Amino acid sequence: MPKKSGFKELAKFYNNYNFIEYRTPEITDEYMDKLNENINMLIELAMPSMLNLMPKYRNEFDISGSIFEELTKKLVKKDRLYKVQENLRPLYGSKILEKVVEKDPQRGPIINQFLKGLVGTPVIGQKF
Repeated sequence: MPKKSGFKELAKFYNNYNFIEYRTPEITDEYMDKLNENINMLIELAMPSMLNLMPKYRNEFDISGSIFEELTKKLVKKDRLYKVQENLRPLYGSKILEKVVEKDPQRGPIINQFLKGLVGTPVIGQKF
């Protein structure tokens, strides 16, 4: 049976996300555990949820922005969403993500492209 994917699962990703340094990481076992947990949540919660929710918002100009707006109404605080988005931004195209892509050549490029779409979407009110 496929896992459920929707707002509650997407909220789990944002609310349980581990903040780590992607620009100049100090690679330790703890760091890699947090990175792997983030990647697993991205694959298991964020990706299927966003893909499942997108058709509902297909007539919106900014599909991802509309999903984020709905998500922050009750499930995730806006500040938390902004901070996760900002923390994820340097992961896209980073050396550390290259290692993830090398380890998982089947899903790695999909993760990279999904991150590009996810962090490339500014959330209303988000500062850059």
